[in-house]
Amino acid sequence: MIGLGTIINVISIIIGSTIGLVLKHNLKDNYKNIMIQGVGLTTIVIGVTGAVGGFLDSNNKFLFLIIIISLVLGGVLGTLLKIQVRLNNIGIYVERKFAQENGFAKGFVTASLIFSVGAMAIMGAINDGMAGDISILAIKSILDGITSMILASTLGIGVLFSFVSVLVYQGLITTIAYFFKDFLPQVVINQMTIVGNILIIGIGLDLLELKKINIADMLPGIFLPIIYYLITLVF
Repeated sequence: MIGLGTIINVISIIIGSTIGLVLKHNLKDNYKNIMIQGVGLTTIVIGVTGAVGGFLDSNNKFLFLIIIISLVLGGVLGTLLKIQVRLNNIGIYVERKFAQENGFAKGFVTASLIFSVGAMAIMGAINDGMAGDISILAIKSILDGITSMILASTLGIGVLFSFVSVLVYQGLITTIAYFFKDFLPQVVINQMTIVGNILIIGIGLDLLELKKINIADMLPGIFLPIIYYLITLVF
């Protein structure tokens, strides 16, 4: 079922926020940290499994080269476009804009940005739309459920309604990816998935605070296999 990943994500935010509203300020930091670490480890496993599986399913002798070029050039392109910086600036701008507003608005905007503006939301929605693979969004759902619980306990009920932003944002990306996949062969989708799963490993490392990686800057790499495919058609 296309869009199932986003539906699960929405449900996790609603449940997490509800628990947070009930618990209020009783969530201790040590519990928060261990939950995030568990999600981080699982995220790495998902990324490694997906990437290795993609390599094993392919018989393209140039696959490693395609993936490396996609990651490197994608990172360079993303850095030139300042994707990470721009996303961060959006968050800072909106947070300042609503800083003096009522508690509902601040909770809604803050949570919407955290849940929607990120590499995992984009990659997960693309995977869901193109391959019906909800593994990334399943992991994101766990992370968002924990995060929404923490945020709702401090920022209030506005956090709960951020599920609307996630539903619209990820749903739109998933829908576009679903219709776009009909124009791409499975081999290209597989290459895009491998790149995405490698970036997921980076997200896991970031969650565990082992290495800060600008994942957002590397997002263009997901789409570079399409360029390679188009070049092969011409030559």
